[in-house]
Amino acid sequence: MTILILGGTSEAKAICQQLANLGRPLIYSLAGIVRQPVLPCEVISGGFSQYGGLAAWCQRRGVQGIVDATHPFASRIRASASAASTELGIPCWRFTRPLWQAGSNDNWHEFNHLAELPSLFKASAQTSPQRIFISLGKLDSDELALFKDRQLLLIRSAIPLQGELTNNASWVQAVGPFSVAGELALLRNYAIEAIVCKNSGGAAVAAKLAAARQLSLPVYMQRRPERVPGDERWCTEFCTEQGLVLALKQSYLASSPNE
Repeated sequence: MTILILGGTSEAKAICQQLANLGRPLIYSLAGIVRQPVLPCEVISGGFSQYGGLAAWCQRRGVQGIVDATHPFASRIRASASAASTELGIPCWRFTRPLWQAGSNDNWHEFNHLAELPSLFKASAQTSPQRIFISLGKLDSDELALFKDRQLLLIRSAIPLQGELTNNASWVQAVGPFSVAGELALLRNYAIEAIVCKNSGGAAVAAKLAAARQLSLPVYMQRRPERVPGDERWCTEFCTEQGLVLALKQSYLASSPNE
């Protein structure tokens, strides 16, 4: 039973490590735009469009199950995984990180699209924040232009930005996990007044929220896109790595090594 793991997250790597000792074939896939992980299985990158799509690739490689452990905001590949499992009649085990939840001492303001932020800044604070830390991943020129009137824009991402930096912007390349002490130092060094980020969930990049709480900074939190629906005949949802791994192990043990 060959399993394809759609990864690119810390949880996907952990799932892969736990399944590797079962002695069955695993293939780990990621977009390949950050760093290539070292894992005890075949690792591929670059996507599936060049092979005619995910379903065609899975059929060609004899994949009999898909683990979708991609980022909660990776809607396109999540939709492809769901469609491929339905088309081929193979199971899809989907892991989704639980949402971050605001606590009583947090000052969060939620939004759906970046274009909402200028008016949200004005409505949510007596003084509109001028020095902003953005942790949203890749941004294009139009998105960067939304912040051109701010005094400082500090952008952190794992990959280079798609658009050119505006005069008020600085870019820091970094990959989590991050510590609370490190996030506090970053926010203080740049005299940050507000944070803009996605509700990605997970522990690896949550330290900025604890730092914002300690400094009483507002957090502008982008809501997740609508959940990609899955065919209940083939797609099973999990909110813990342990639950997904247990279900996979049971499927592995129920299949013969030559399947």
